[in-house]
Amino acid sequence: MNNDNNLNGEVLGSVNNNPAPAPTATPEVASNPNVVSELSGSSQVMAGGVVPPSAPVETPVAPASSAPVPPVENPAPAPQVETPAAPQAYTNPQTISPSQIPGFEDHNQIGQTPPISSEQDQKPKKKKNKFLFILLILVVLGGIGYGTYYLLNNTDLLKKKEKISIVTKNKQLGISETLPDSITEYATITGTDPSNCYLDTKDVDMTKEGSYKFTVTCGEGNKKTGTITVMDDSELLLETKTVYKTTGEKVSASEFSINKDYTYAFVDEEEVNVVMANTSGTHSVKLTVSKGSKSQEVEGKIVILPSKIKGYVNCSSNGQLADETSNAPKLVVAKKFAILNDSLNSFAGFAYDVNTFTFDDESLYNNYLSSHNKGEKITINDVSGWSEFTTDSEGKPTIIITKELSKEDLSGEYGEENLANFGSIIQYFSKQGLNCVFSKAE
Repeated sequence: MNNDNNLNGEVLGSVNNNPAPAPTATPEVASNPNVVSELSGSSQVMAGGVVPPSAPVETPVAPASSAPVPPVENPAPAPQVETPAAPQAYTNPQTISPSQIPGFEDHNQIGQTPPISSEQDQKPKKKKNKFLFILLILVVLGGIGYGTYYLLNNTDLLKKKEKISIVTKNKQLGISETLPDSITEYATITGTDPSNCYLDTKDVDMTKEGSYKFTVTCGEGNKKTGTITVMDDSELLLETKTVYKTTGEKVSASEFSINKDYTYAFVDEEEVNVVMANTSGTHSVKLTVSKGSKSQEVEGKIVILPSKIKGYVNCSSNGQLADETSNAPKLVVAKKFAILNDSLNSFAGFAYDVNTFTFDDESLYNNYLSSHNKGEKITINDVSGWSEFTTDSEGKPTIIITKELSKEDLSGEYGEENLANFGSIIQYFSKQGLNCVFSKAE
């Protein structure tokens, strides 16, 4: 009995003295609550590992037997397989131990000076100079702004182009007036600047009364035509030529004309027929002189000769300057003597003093022309008479002033004997240095 008890006591002692090793929680299990819960439903996770439940652990007792119980050998613990440590989770405060806080493994290190690094501190890189970059941006922005301003103010890129409109203005001007230079005097222009347009008045003759066309052109396809009416506001020059005829000849009113722009007409045709039936003498007839809308009555003179005019002896000087001024015209003085168609080639009793002025200075010529168009009588170098404005063989502007000379005037100046006939006239004036030639009457 005692032996059995001793044996049981020894067995129990050996069992109690060498308990089976408790399972050890690996780091993976300690750090993962899910694993812990799987190992033991009643286990609690603590800050150091897994704590076994408080219930006593039952130790198996071998049944009593009379046979000796062999000593129980402690089995060798099974080798533990190291598993890689799982990354510690710091999201659950219950699983964090003071030794697991990185950087604070040793609380004695708090307040200590960190070790000095042996590597030299790298110098910070110099900051880039941003001034030039900002300046460049400002220049670019300024260029864009100026370009935009230029486009908006100097081009039609963003503007709706206005249609060009030309409304011409019909004008009435006096024959003595000057055409205006400004294009705005001739038309109202919209849609473009008037300086971009062209005025054409080349067909307007301000020396003659009439209606003339002018044009205003603004680019292609924009052309308008207007009218300029030239009104003759001058006074009529009431002078006529003396007409020399023989008995029974025909006479026309235009033979009394001293101005080709005037129109002449007889007031009474029957009166003229009576005059022309006379055999000799000087007679007057009534004429109407007209220019444009103006007309006036004037008296003309008819001289009845014993025979028709055969021709004229023209004795002229060489050309010379009319005076000593720099712009003086060239002057040719001529005497024109009428010769009868009779047996003696007798002097007809009348002549003409013809003075021809040829101008190099067109402005001076135009001044005389303007005065003539106003109805004024032209006088150059104290020479006056009826005037004709024309050009010479070289195209130079010329004024011919003709003055009628009576037989009385000529006889007193040159002597009646020197004017008796064709031969005496040529002989006398040739000695005076004049060139004399004969021309037949038309």
